[in-house]
Amino acid sequence: MQRKCFQRKELIKTFVCLFIVLVSVAINNFQVSAQATDQPDFKLPLPPDKDWALSVETGTPSSFCGGEAGKYYGNPNTPDCYHAGNGRYSLDLLDNNRQDGDLSGRADVPILAPASGKVIKRVIDPGKRVGCACYGNYLIIDHGNGYTAIYGHLKDNSIDNIQEQQTVAAGEKIGIMGTSGDSSGIHLHFEIRYRGSGASQSAILDNLIIDGRKMIDYKVGTPTALLYYRSTNSQRYEGYLDNAKCDLIKGWAWDRTQSNIPVSVDIYDGDTKITSVVANESRPDITSYTRDNGLHGFSYPTPASLKDGKRHNIWVKISGPDHNLSFSPKTLHCGNVGNIEVASCSEVRGWAANTEQPNNIVNVSIYDGSTLITTIPANQPRPDVGAYLNDNGLHGFQYTFPSALATGAHSISVKISGANTEIDNSPKSITCGTPPPSTHYEGYLDQADCNLIKGWAVNRNSVNTPINVSI
Repeated sequence: MQRKCFQRKELIKTFVCLFIVLVSVAINNFQVSAQATDQPDFKLPLPPDKDWALSVETGTPSSFCGGEAGKYYGNPNTPDCYHAGNGRYSLDLLDNNRQDGDLSGRADVPILAPASGKVIKRVIDPGKRVGCACYGNYLIIDHGNGYTAIYGHLKDNSIDNIQEQQTVAAGEKIGIMGTSGDSSGIHLHFEIRYRGSGASQSAILDNLIIDGRKMIDYKVGTPTALLYYRSTNSQRYEGYLDNAKCDLIKGWAWDRTQSNIPVSVDIYDGDTKITSVVANESRPDITSYTRDNGLHGFSYPTPASLKDGKRHNIWVKISGPDHNLSFSPKTLHCGNVGNIEVASCSEVRGWAANTEQPNNIVNVSIYDGSTLITTIPANQPRPDVGAYLNDNGLHGFQYTFPSALATGAHSISVKISGANTEIDNSPKSITCGTPPPSTHYEGYLDQADCNLIKGWAVNRNSVNTPINVSI
């Protein structure tokens, strides 16, 4: 009887212990689940509606780097040792997307906050220094609920306007992808920690969701078979420079997070600020997109200082944040304009006009060095120029050189009479009475605008045989 009683007590004790263990596990799982559901709504920190290439994935067990490393798309035998320990939960993203291809040397890639937060650290450490074991220029942002993120290898000068303790909205531009610090090429090092740690918080971070996918499920491809991932981030600021013409500079801009509060924009000529205007004009054409009152347009009469016959690069930016409007810059060319298209030993030809006096004929003065050769009207039909200037197109000129220019070296320039500014491609140097260059090739780029790129090219040793050109 005593033996049975003892066995019954032991059995009850075992059940109680097992129950306590199961309850503890359930509580822990609940806590992990609760913590995971409290994570910020992270998106990829890159422009939306593009599929971006991944070069290094999160850290996994490896025979390299002391037991843990991030797999690298270029060579599995050279993994990234920085994707380990506290840096285990990191992704390296390239300036390459499925829609635009490789953007290196072609366009800057803005880095967008993947969730709202506060900048708690900014480090300015410019220059590429392979082997320094450093992030270069980087930011650390506290995204709340214990989650912080590091944005490394940012482009020099791209975070100069970001301040510590500054709050950022989801989708707000926080820098530009670069290659500062210990970096082999342009990319973003995007690293997330929970309560300041990486690997030791794997129970939480293994469940971290970024743009609808666990962070640990972002995998790399190979240089010949890249793997791409869609960003659904929404840029806080958006807008377009619609036109930069001789009468008006106009476009639209808005702040997605405060859609009915107008933003201001700064208009630049190159690096020189011209003015600031409020984008609060009615734009009914964009209301179906913005889904609000559409009061986001701006316009600014083109100032006389830009109508000097020179080419100006017009940029428009959101006032404050470093955000350029799309289709910015645009080239503005106003006042006395024109182009020498051909200057040979026999002739000079091109076009000239004044944009402030459409349909009017101007005279051009042709010089050899400082010596005036002749003055003639630019009145020949040029429909292509008429389409460009939106007028009758009577702006062409052609002049046959006298025999005195058939020998020797000459510097041919063309000016609109009464103006002190030479037209484009002026002066042109020609040497006459000597054999053609050893290459025997000659040609001119006549036109390059939003409608057409055209010109001509010839091999003088085979003048009736077409040749190919590379644009």
